[in-house]
Amino acid sequence: MAGASEKIVPEINSLLFRAYRRLPWLLVALFGEILSGNVIKNYSETLQAVVALSFFIPLLMDMSGNVGTQSAAIVVRGLATGQIEPLMIWKNVLRESCVGAILGLINGALVAAIAYLWHGVPALGLAIGLAMVLNLTIAAFLGTFIPLFWNRLGRDPAVTSGPFVTTLLDIIGLLVYFATARLLLKF
Repeated sequence: MAGASEKIVPEINSLLFRAYRRLPWLLVALFGEILSGNVIKNYSETLQAVVALSFFIPLLMDMSGNVGTQSAAIVVRGLATGQIEPLMIWKNVLRESCVGAILGLINGALVAAIAYLWHGVPALGLAIGLAMVLNLTIAAFLGTFIPLFWNRLGRDPAVTSGPFVTTLLDIIGLLVYFATARLLLKF
């Protein structure tokens, strides 16, 4: 998406200009990912108690990122083609969040079953499945809201949305995952 709105004009099509336009948003993502690492560090005790939780971190982060990116791409395209009314923010956010919840329920049930069969711990499967449902719902919400928000502020959502969506999803997704796991694995 980043660069999709860049016009092919020789004076602004230089490599340095394109990099300059994207760099601030990527720097925001860089510092946000450092926060993601800190979330993992803060839950290291939980990870040490149940090492199997670490096996599912890439899966949860990737699935959340994919759903968030899909939602953002749909919104950015809809804004560009006029199919999405920027003033109908909450209608669009609610609709896409429901799609995220459906995707979360399907994928969450599947990954919960896989985790249970793989490790034989029902609470682990439940924690991972529930985290998947919550994360994909949040991903669809943020993937829809953030481009509409940036568009409303007069910024190009194609350039600004991607780094914000993925970075926020990584941080929030890890918090949801570890909090869910810590809560369910207590019992």
